[in-house]
Amino acid sequence: MLITTRKFTTKAESDKPKKPRKRTNSDNPLTLTDYLKQVLIGLTLGDVSLEKATSNSNVRVRFDQSTIHSGYLFFLYELFMLYTLSPTKSTFRKPDKRTGNIYNSLVFKTRMLPCF
Repeated sequence: MLITTRKFTTKAESDKPKKPRKRTNSDNPLTLTDYLKQVLIGLTLGDVSLEKATSNSNVRVRFDQSTIHSGYLFFLYELFMLYTLSPTKSTFRKPDKRTGNIYNSLVFKTRMLPCF
């Protein structure tokens, strides 16, 4: 016994050519200015952390400061605004085990880009 199956396609499916997947920044990659490179090197020594999702992904920069230093963080956000997708967010942490104080902070992250 021979059974054959056919795939029926609608006209809308057959008329649409498949587009190749392309990264959004591949045509116009973002680059860092010399000033921002110097700022980033200085910040990496103390105020920011670098995050990597997987071993073969690009790096993201995480800016995290307490609410006391909010002016400083907003200044940094203005510098790196082109490289972020979302504004600063407020985080509420658990109370410190030693003192019982609650420390709140402001955080923003850059996109994972090759320029970092």
